Amino acid sequence: MSEPAKNPFDMLLDQIREVVRQELKAVLQNSNGKSAAEKEWMKAKELAELYGLPRTWFEERGRAGEICSALLEGHLWLILDRSFGPKDGLAIYYPEDLAVLKTKSPEELREIHKAKLAYPGCRVIQEGPESKL
Repeated sequence: MSEPAKNPFDMLLDQIREVVRQELKAVLQNSNGKSAAEKEWMKAKELAELYGLPRTWFEERGRAGEICSALLEGHLWLILDRSFGPKDGLAIYYPEDLAVLKTKSPEELREIHKAKLAYPGCRVIQEGPESKL
């Protein structure tokens, strides 16, 4: 019996998982043998002073995830905290968008992504079939 075709949105989720795995691996390698619990964490203010960037730059990235998608051929934001509103021109996705997006074909996902780039902050809404009079 053949394996059922994978939903195109699952590919995006697999990419997100792989990025997270790579980041966790890098953190563990850079911890010099210490576990993540033993590692000291810096506050946004301290990071801003260390790297010469605004404190808000670090705070914003803690409330959302910037993701690179091969399927969509670009970067996007997955917003977890509504108080974060990026103004960098990337498409913005919300957790509640995922249920609708996972039912779409790659072509439909690309079209939705184009709309999100053209209309920043717009939402994905699944409507039923149009009624005929």
